[in-house]
Amino acid sequence: MRSTKQNTKKSNDSELRQFSRLMAKGKISNAMKMISGECKDGVLNLKDKIGDKTVLAVLKIKHSEPSDIDPSYIVSDNYISDSSPYHPIIYDKINASTIRRAALQTHGSHGPSGLDSDEWRRLLTAFGQGSTNLRTCIAALARRIATTSVPEIHGPYNACRLITLNKNPGVRTIGIGEVLRRLIGKAITECIRRDLVNLGGNTQFCLGQKCGIEHAIHSLRKSFNEDHTEAILLIDAIQERLQYTQ
Repeated sequence: MRSTKQNTKKSNDSELRQFSRLMAKGKISNAMKMISGECKDGVLNLKDKIGDKTVLAVLKIKHSEPSDIDPSYIVSDNYISDSSPYHPIIYDKINASTIRRAALQTHGSHGPSGLDSDEWRRLLTAFGQGSTNLRTCIAALARRIATTSVPEIHGPYNACRLITLNKNPGVRTIGIGEVLRRLIGKAITECIRRDLVNLGGNTQFCLGQKCGIEHAIHSLRKSFNEDHTEAILLIDAIQERLQYTQ
């Protein structure tokens, strides 16, 4: 009995320390999920069991075999200069200050390199002139990516760390890209934000609107609860894709 009480006390102390660390880092949402028990499922190992199948087997079912490449989808070397609707000069506004704003607004886990958003934010803001020089270099890289083709960095720049989440029930795969790519993406998006909102505002719920998907879910729930709504059609996209690729 005494041993059980000691183990319980250690577990509570560990949770309290973890909660304090999350709050100190400003990760309030994660801290609240931890004490409410919402984050107990977490990341799965490929050998974990989901029903009678391993996570790896479930992933193989979800992802069909790749098809042959359509040559019309391959981007040519002069694609940017031939088809970009923007003059390269509009990206000259990307500078060290732009990268600093992007770093302060970027949150999330790390990609393959292991540097998460907190560590990148520290590198870009906490070391005086050194941080300024790093922001200037990243700004130059962002301008180059926005205006020219840089095939030599496509691999590492677009690399992702693949994790699997237990959605209880089901498995969801998430590819976590590098924080550097998110920083550069925010900087480039700032230059063409208005056009992006006008182009995709009606079809892409996350574009130009905070918590866009959440708004879409609430709207769907509201419509379903109205008296004139009889039902909602649920389409199994996984099976449709498997049938299409066979």
